[in-house]
Amino acid sequence: MNDNDYNGWANYETWNVNLWIQNDEGLYNFILDGITGLLDDHDNDWQNISETELKELVHDAFGGHKTPDGVSLMHREIDWSEISDALLEMAQGNNLQTEGN
Repeated sequence: MNDNDYNGWANYETWNVNLWIQNDEGLYNFILDGITGLLDDHDNDWQNISETELKELVHDAFGGHKTPDGVSLMHREIDWSEISDALLEMAQGNNLQTEGN
């Protein structure tokens, strides 16, 4: 485990963003609907969805620039590729079509 690891995540900021996405029903459903829309827009190919689109979806879900715990969604330490992987798992767990695994 690296000094940067936090509960299996890259760091506290990344863990906190994912914690809220996975544990707040409203955020979870908003993001799930958003992923469905993004997949529809990109021919159900996850690899065609940009990190920027995922960041925008997460920002929209939180309705601002912070998690309820005060972690800035603009924080440079957030590992967006890790968040992206978690969102892909979320999509697959909800049986959304994802060709680009």
